[in-house]
This record gives sequence, structure tokens and C-alpha cells, in this order.
Amino acid sequence: MGSGAGEVGLAARSTTLNQMRVPLQLRPPLSPSAIPASAGGRAPGPRRARFTLVAAGLLLAACGDGGGTAPSVVTTPTTVAGTTAAGEAPAGTGAAAGPGTPAAPATTAGAAVPLNEIGLRLDLVASLDQPLALTPRAGSDDLYVAERVGRVRRIERTIRAGADGDTETVKLITRPVLDISDLTTTDGERGLLGLAFSPDGTELFVHYTDSNGDTVVAGYPMDDSGPSPVAVEDQGRILLTQEQPFSNHNGGGLLFGPDGMLYITLGDGGSGGDPTETGQDPTDLLGSILRIDPAPAEAAPYTIPTDNPFAQAAGGRPEVWVWGVRNPWRVSFDQATGDLWVADVGQGEVEEIDWLPAADGAGRGANLGWNRMEGDRGFEGGTPPEGYTGPVATYGHDGGRCSVSGGYVYRGATIPALDGVYLYADYCSGEVFGLRLGTGGGEAATAPLDVGRKGESIVAFGQSADGEVYMLEQSGAVSRISPTTGGVAITRASDNG
Repeated sequence: MGSGAGEVGLAARSTTLNQMRVPLQLRPPLSPSAIPASAGGRAPGPRRARFTLVAAGLLLAACGDGGGTAPSVVTTPTTVAGTTAAGEAPAGTGAAAGPGTPAAPATTAGAAVPLNEIGLRLDLVASLDQPLALTPRAGSDDLYVAERVGRVRRIERTIRAGADGDTETVKLITRPVLDISDLTTTDGERGLLGLAFSPDGTELFVHYTDSNGDTVVAGYPMDDSGPSPVAVEDQGRILLTQEQPFSNHNGGGLLFGPDGMLYITLGDGGSGGDPTETGQDPTDLLGSILRIDPAPAEAAPYTIPTDNPFAQAAGGRPEVWVWGVRNPWRVSFDQATGDLWVADVGQGEVEEIDWLPAADGAGRGANLGWNRMEGDRGFEGGTPPEGYTGPVATYGHDGGRCSVSGGYVYRGATIPALDGVYLYADYCSGEVFGLRLGTGGGEAATAPLDVGRKGESIVAFGQSADGEVYMLEQSGAVSRISPTTGGVAITRASDNG
């Protein structure tokens, strides 16, 4: 099966208003040179021929046709000899620097509990319609969830401290925060795929495919004057659009980094094997992780950060931060360290996890290898490209595994044994995994975690501002990962509004 289609075009490509229910604010189409000098605007590469594809299935995290490798293969991040170190920019693009790197986390004494001995359970928080992404908002304990059909929903959280432990009441609010269901389609792997709030919580950004199947990243101001926060739909603005040649490999990730910049993930354009050859072409936005400042500048809908690898140098689009990805199905930043984690879906044999330390630039200018490499293997006889940064962990398709769903590094208070562990899952097998980095340059360790049951098509994870992690299933369940004993007692309440 394939997954997510995507081709991101010039930031200000014109958009036909008759495709939209709400009058999003559009600026005139820009030529590449119209992006502010501080943004380092540069013309895109030549357009590639479009293809047609009959999509099969609804799998949102691309998977291939089986294969067979060891259930869990762990490596350390590697680079090709004679090229740049992991996460550094290619030669000629300037020195790497970890943007907005937080302080290192405090370490705890004592030996770490083996991953497969950590007792966990899943506490149901809410049931939604195909939830795909979850994020907090500054100034609130509430959680916001993107439903694939085009709605953003709010889960109200009321937390009370008590002598016998904390309690939490959760309520799924009936009124959507945003409803763009008539602007998107759920054909193939399309739909509302990602969301993020500006660091101050005043603007909601969404990543979706439009009625033509093309990628749109748009922002909506938030209105808190009523009984429930809502996005102001008639004041939306389009930041970026991208034509998609296929219905799969859309990426769909959207998040703000510790540097305050907006990161956008885009797959390679879809089908299989990267037929449009975008993975190894940083002059094309497809097959990349982008980094922009969403603040408008002059006539442009966003600004290019001056420390992006191609902002001041030739060789790639100025928005590109990382390239060589197939379908990065969920990326995240470690709340404590600022390290960037990428889960990239394999073609048919190997799923991969990439760790891009903040100390090495948080992935600035990193080439993750696709379509020369699939995980830690050469793809169809390929060899590592120049500047290649290899995965920290891989796994094959034995045991019904097929497609990785990336997660978060746990930084909550309720499960001390999980502190610093990266959580991720496999969409088909329903397993949840933990990855713990080695100390002193040692090898990372990874193992399945016992969460009490197998997941039902685990599509994503989310993380609250206090570091707790939530699991999202295509069946609709949003569950908090809790310790087997103790933790926070969760009560679900109904909304009569």
C-alpha cells in the first residue's frame, strides 16, 4: 500500500476561492524572488510530470508489501565517511546550530527499568471520528484533536489535586473549534492531517489536502470571547500550498519547535519507489521537512529563517530543513532537550526512527537517505548519499508489522520509568514500542511495551504540555498512557452544549 501524497508548491501559489467555503485571506501570487531577502527566496526546480493513481485503502501511514527482517534492529546515527556529521548542514551551507535548544534534562539516580518491565495501561479519554493529531494550547490544560474528516475538536480537562492523588475530568466539547470538512476529502490518505498552535496560542494552523488532493497549510486566529474557544474561519490565511501527484505520502505533520519556528512535513509525492525523484532533490519541497517563520513579511505569507540551510546558499529551496524522507508520519521535539525525532515509513521492508540531536543542529541540512536508502538498507541497490544521516532504530515487517506511527519522548510525571523514552507504534500490528538512547555513546535499546492490549490501527500520538503522552487509534479512541497502578484517575463527562 502507498501512503500520503504530497507536492508542496511555492508558498504563495494562487488558490481558487471557489474551492473553499470560507474566504481565506489570499495575497497575490508571488514570484520566487518576491520572498523577502531575509527569507532567502529561490526559484523551485522544474515541475515534474503528473501521474494518476487509483488509491487502495485508507491507510494513512504508508506501508509496503510485506518483506521480512528481524523484529527490531537498532543502530546508532551514522553518516557517510568524509561527509557531514549527523544533523549538520551540507558543506557550504554554514555551521549547524541547535535552534532554541532547551536545557538538558535532569538525570535520575539508579538503573533504568527494562522497557518490557514497565507496567502501563491505556485510559480512554474520548472517542472521535478518525483522530489523527493531538496538541495542547498555551495557557490551558485542554487538548485539541484533528479529525481526518476536517474538524478540530477540544477535549476540556479539569485537574484537581488531592491527598490521595490527582483526579482529572475530561469532556469532549460538542462544538468544533474549526470545521473545514467541505474543504477537504478523505479519499486515499487525504484529509485533515495535522494541527499546531502558535507558541502564544493565538493562531491555529492546520495541514490538510484540499478537494483536488493538494496540500494546504493555513492559519486561523483564535477567538476566546465566547463560552468555548473557536477559530475565526472567515479570517483564515493560506501560508503554503503544494500540488500532489498522488493521493498518498502527504506527510501531514505540523509543529512548532523550541525555536518558535513552524515545521511542516511532506512525503515524497506518493505512489511507490519515489517515481518523481523528490527524496534526493532539495530543490523540491516534496520529500522534505520544512522550517518557516509563519509571520508574514511584506507581500509574502511567511518568512524564511536566515539560518535555514539553503537560506543563504544555493542547492535547495530555502524552506527545506531536512530532506531524503519518504513519508515522515509524525515528527516531534523532545520537550526537555529539543532533539528532533522523525518516524519515516518504509517502502516494503524497513521502518525507521531518526534521532536528530539539538546539539548537532536538530537536523539542519540532514539527508535521511530516501530513495537511496530504506531504513539502514540500500533501496533497490542504492548506496548512502553524500551527507547521509542514518536511523537510530529500524524494524522489519515480521509478525504483521507494516508501517511506523511516530510518537514522543515521554516527559510526564506519572511514569518516572518512562522518562526520556521515545514512544512509537506500528499501524498494523498494534504494538507500542519504547526506545531508550544509550548513555556515553552506547547503543540504543528498543522493545515492545505492555500497555494492556493491542492498538486498533494506531495512527498517531499526542503530548500534553506537561509531558504526558496520548495514543490515537483510527477506530476513534484517544487514550492516555498511564502506569498500571497509581497515576491520575480520569473521569469522562458529557457535554450537553
